[in-house]
Amino acid sequence: MTWDSANNGIYEKARTVQSLLATPKGIFAGLLVGGGVYFSSDSGRNWYNYTDSMPGGSIECMDTGFGYLFAGGQYGIFRRPLSDFSQSSVATTSAASHMEIYPNPASRELHINSSPQGTIHLYDVLGCERMNAMSDGMEITFDVSELTQGVYFLRMGGNNGGRGITLSAVHVIVKLY
Repeated sequence: MTWDSANNGIYEKARTVQSLLATPKGIFAGLLVGGGVYFSSDSGRNWYNYTDSMPGGSIECMDTGFGYLFAGGQYGIFRRPLSDFSQSSVATTSAASHMEIYPNPASRELHINSSPQGTIHLYDVLGCERMNAMSDGMEITFDVSELTQGVYFLRMGGNNGGRGITLSAVHVIVKLY
């Protein structure tokens, strides 16, 4: 097995990565030279710059908590809502699956319409799978009434038209009371 480069989209002069943080949402990279925070929702195949309005100093550490990504570095500690890093706010080059999810937030049932076919997984914030179901393109329903209040992630994995390519899309779900 060999290592693959995963730098696509990270600024050419600033490839010195000081810190990495993997979450169910994706991967965050904090850069040393030129500073900045980059985000990838597709296992590092594409990176998106989220450095706007942040001073250009190095990012030395990152963590998540209270619904925020915290980045500490040369010019202090900065935070940005994790909701800014949702799949819907990131332009991707892949043909990721389409999911219609309602209601969100949910308290009893979560309805999911998806295409193409595949397995839908529901994860908690620790990355533990809480539920899963096979989707055949028809609506499926998760009973979320027994889940504790909080944030969850839906991930869709499937086959791209029989070409053997795994598609993946991640969606944030909020469970109320």
